[in-house]
Amino acid sequence: MLPHQNKQPSSSNKFRLYLDQNHFDDRLVLGTWSLGGSHFGSYDTRIAGDVIKQAYERGIRQFDSAEFYAKGQSQVILRNALRSYDAYSYVLHLKAGLRWKGNQVFHDGSAAHLKTVVRDALKFFKRDSMDVFLLHWPDPSLDIRIACDTLSKLKEKGAIHVWGLCNLSKEEVLLVQGYDYSLCQWHYNPLYRHDEKVMNRMQDKQVMVYGYSPFEQGLLVNPRYSQESVLSKRDVRNRNPLFFDTDIKTRLQRLFLLDTAGFSYSHCILQWLFQKSFLDTVIIGPRYLKHLNDSCDVLSFSEADKKRLRYSDFYQALENIF
Repeated sequence: MLPHQNKQPSSSNKFRLYLDQNHFDDRLVLGTWSLGGSHFGSYDTRIAGDVIKQAYERGIRQFDSAEFYAKGQSQVILRNALRSYDAYSYVLHLKAGLRWKGNQVFHDGSAAHLKTVVRDALKFFKRDSMDVFLLHWPDPSLDIRIACDTLSKLKEKGAIHVWGLCNLSKEEVLLVQGYDYSLCQWHYNPLYRHDEKVMNRMQDKQVMVYGYSPFEQGLLVNPRYSQESVLSKRDVRNRNPLFFDTDIKTRLQRLFLLDTAGFSYSHCILQWLFQKSFLDTVIIGPRYLKHLNDSCDVLSFSEADKKRLRYSDFYQALENIF
C-alpha cells in the first residue's frame, strides 16, 4: 500500500477564497447529468445547450459534469455550450470513479483510472489544468486514500487546481482526515437528511459543502410523482426507493396542499437549503429553461421576499416533513 499523504490540513480554504475574489456567486451550481439525454425519460438534447447558456447569463458560473454522465454526452454538450465564453469566467467541476463497461457501471478509484480521466479531460476541454476534480464515489474494493493520494499528486503537478470528494461514509471521513481537499458533495434535501452531522463536521474543517439532488429528482416539486406512476421503464428514478414509499407519498400529498405564499415549490426548497449553515452550495439539474429560470429567481429575492416565503405554510412544513 502507498505511504498515504495525510498531513495537517490548511487553516483556510483557498477555493472559497478564489470564488470570493472573482465574485462568483457560489449559491447554485448547474449539474449536467440529466442534460445528456439518458436515464430521465425522453429529452431533446438540443435544449440542453440553451439551458447551460441561460444558466451562465443568469449568474451561475460553476458547472458540474462527469465523463460517466450519459456515457460522455453530457460533457460534449457542456463543452459546446461554453465554447463562446472566456474559460476563466466559469469553473468546471469534473468527476471520476465510475465507469461504464457496456451497460454496466463499475466503481474504479484506482490511480490509473483517475489519471486517465484527468488526462482525457484536459485534452477534451483543451485546458492545461482542470479547475475542480472530484472522486465521484469511493471504490468499495480500494482504500479511499489511494484516490486521495493520486488527486493530491495531480494537484501538486498542476494538472488540477482543486480536488474534492463525494458521497463519503462516516468511516471514510475519518480516513481522509488531514488531506487538503477543498470541497465535498453530499446528497441532501428535506427528504434525505441522513448526513447532516457529518456535513457539519466538514465545514468545521474548512471544507466547502455542496448539496446535490435538492428536489430529490423532482419528487419534491412535482405533485404527479406522489399521486401516480409516470416514469418510463428506463428512467433511473425507478431505482429510487423514495418514489415508491407509500408513507412519503402520503406526506408529500399533504405538503402540496399547503400554501406557498405565491412562491413555487422550488423557491421554497432552495431557500430552505440556503438557510442551512453547513451547506455552502446547491447543485441543481434542470433540463428545461422554465425550471432553470424558476431556480435562478431565488438569487435575486429581496429580504422581504425571503421573509414572506419563510412564513408560508409549505416552507414551515419542510423542516418536519418526516
